[in-house]
Amino acid sequence: MTLPLISLVMAVYNREPYLAQALDSLLTQTYPHFEAIIWDDGSTDRSADIAHAYAQKDRRIRHIAAKHQGQGYALHSAFSFTQGQFLASLDSDDWLAPTALEETSQLLNEEPDVGMVYTDYTDVNASGKPLGLGHRCAIPYSQDRLLLDFMTFHFRLIRRSTFEQVGGIDPKFAYAPDYDLCLKLSELTDIVHLRRPLYFYRRHSGAISSQKQWQQIEFSHRAVSDAIERRGLAEKIAVSVQLQPKFIFSRRSQPESAGKVFGIGLDKTGMASLAQALSQLGYRTLQSQNEADLVICEAAADPSFATSFRALDWRYPGSKFILTVREMENWLTAWQQEAQAQKDVSRELKSLRRQTFGQWQFEPQVWQQVYQAHLSDVVGYFKGRERDLLVFQPWAGEGWNKLCPFLGKPLPARAFPIPSQDADPKKFPCTAIASPSKSERAIAAPPYKKPSRMGKAFLLIQTSRRSPYAA
Repeated sequence: MTLPLISLVMAVYNREPYLAQALDSLLTQTYPHFEAIIWDDGSTDRSADIAHAYAQKDRRIRHIAAKHQGQGYALHSAFSFTQGQFLASLDSDDWLAPTALEETSQLLNEEPDVGMVYTDYTDVNASGKPLGLGHRCAIPYSQDRLLLDFMTFHFRLIRRSTFEQVGGIDPKFAYAPDYDLCLKLSELTDIVHLRRPLYFYRRHSGAISSQKQWQQIEFSHRAVSDAIERRGLAEKIAVSVQLQPKFIFSRRSQPESAGKVFGIGLDKTGMASLAQALSQLGYRTLQSQNEADLVICEAAADPSFATSFRALDWRYPGSKFILTVREMENWLTAWQQEAQAQKDVSRELKSLRRQTFGQWQFEPQVWQQVYQAHLSDVVGYFKGRERDLLVFQPWAGEGWNKLCPFLGKPLPARAFPIPSQDADPKKFPCTAIASPSKSERAIAAPPYKKPSRMGKAFLLIQTSRRSPYAA
């Protein structure tokens, strides 16, 4: 089998002290089939000489000297010279682990629906001493949260076809071109988090993040504002920047809304039981991934909405949210049993698992980390708004007595769908609740065009967060 060519670009501007280490990390890669475009952006030190020497030593490295234009234009120009099926970039003051290209390319080869994979990274000081895993590594990926946390930081490998679909690097984003790119990619393709520290990120006083912090904030602000516009939320929210620096998201004036009821638990925490319970309480309940049907439905309880609770909160003011939870050991056991019994996994299910867990193959440690992060994320977001959030444990025997007061509904006479924590879900199947028919939807609402992934609105909103680029 012929290995796909990986094209890696590096924009260099006055990185004499660090450039050799970055280039050495390319020459020690266990994946040999790559090309490296080293774009010297008008350096005034010996960076160009160093790059030229490496290009003479290894034909896979190409050095291009140019006048100084800035990071955005340098990266845009460098990518125009690439030929590979997979694309990547390496900052000229950082370096890669030896298996970075091999491990990330293997994932893209095995997962044709994934357009980008990103890894964990290790912080190092100016002299290269490891400081520990970068703080972004612990942030779970979701399309909406990327608006405030740049967790797809380093190292990224991108499928060329996906890169070209979003227009590649926009040179106008001089100090945040990669952030703008990742926001666009998140709206188009599945993104996987490979939880391996394959990148070394150097912290030093000469770094762009230190010297051009406010410029990065300004261009990050533009990237977020553009993303909000693309996702159809510009009329609902506004973005401003505090001096800390922090992004502030505020709700624009909107008509009063009765809101909806959303189940935002992960799969196998009792979401099917909750969906049936909501239906029995009289709610027109959606239990599918078809967002178009939210126009007519009064409630939704499907794991596909779990990571989108912020967007739902902003799209439907006045809504109630129910976070289903389950004892960890039993939850992991349920996943393990499914993994052992399941031979084929559909593309849709793989996509949902990537959206939630960053990968579709079950790994107990990853699943546990995501579960705990999701619980913390939801509870933290609704802090001070306890009337809007119910943490609900169907598998622990909680039922109508806890659910109905939260929703302001009388207690039904019938038993709750799952009666106890010892219940076997196979003995108490929860019938899927059908989506409204096309004719019903046409009567209840004007024609609705289902948005493409580029137009979906999954927005992370918090009262105050620092810039995505902030260290």
